[in-house]
Amino acid sequence: MKIAYLIAAHTDPLHLRRLISALEIPEVTDFYIHIDKRVDIAAFTGLGGGKIINKRVLVQWAGFSQCQYQKALIDECLASNIEYDRVFFLSGLDYPLWSNNEIVEYLTEKPSKELICGFDISACFKPTKIREKFILYHFFRDMPTRNNQFKRLFSGSARLLMRLLPFRKKPYIELSSGKRMDIYMGSSWWCITGGCLRFVRQNWTPQIESYFKTCFAPDEMLIQTIIFNSPFKDNAILYTGSYPGLVGLTPLHLIEYNGSIKVFNDADLSMIENSKKMFFRKAISGVSDKLLDIIDSRRRI
Repeated sequence: MKIAYLIAAHTDPLHLRRLISALEIPEVTDFYIHIDKRVDIAAFTGLGGGKIINKRVLVQWAGFSQCQYQKALIDECLASNIEYDRVFFLSGLDYPLWSNNEIVEYLTEKPSKELICGFDISACFKPTKIREKFILYHFFRDMPTRNNQFKRLFSGSARLLMRLLPFRKKPYIELSSGKRMDIYMGSSWWCITGGCLRFVRQNWTPQIESYFKTCFAPDEMLIQTIIFNSPFKDNAILYTGSYPGLVGLTPLHLIEYNGSIKVFNDADLSMIENSKKMFFRKAISGVSDKLLDIIDSRRRI
């Protein structure tokens, strides 16, 4: 079993080191790490077995820049020419709940299972805000500025204007071959097979990029759209029914989302253990330390 962890980080290098140490299995795991271009990379030195990739993106929340760092991490992983059985995509503020033996055993028992969830939002009409994520043109989300208030002013004003104007994108991608690709949405955090990862990269075309460049939070759509319009969908997790929210589309992680993602601490231990999830997010140094100490003691059993 060979496992690659692709990790996107922008803060808390102390926790990132702890995350890598927790997941590291000699001769089994490799770690590819993207550090947001807006932060000082010097703080992230000494990551043990982690490799910080050279290509760095100035990441803007909900912008296409988040797809760009996904692509950079995927490219670095594939360029290694290592045949990975599994590839995880994690945040630098995640933490495992399962032991490494439990993770490897589960993946070994399900060798072709794609642990990524998809929900067909091309066929979703309620709530309307979900449809607006991809049929409206979202401009200025990737403004090359470090001033978030300035960016929010432009992107927010553009979104209000586009709601008033009659311009809309098609709720699907029509390829030059005539094939229609519905748009699927899911969590940015997943685990897929090496073969699925190669397929994603081979089908990450300029046409698909063009569509998602003006979507809101395209990092939760682009990869899902490729996978759920492919033969790999049969081994992935298709969510049907009413829109379940981000929590319902996150197969590996326990998250609590009420406008922002909750930072867990030791008072949340019972809820975390009862979740049966493989990971949780998020944890922050100085807030979650006691919780992580308890989790580490139980992961070693």
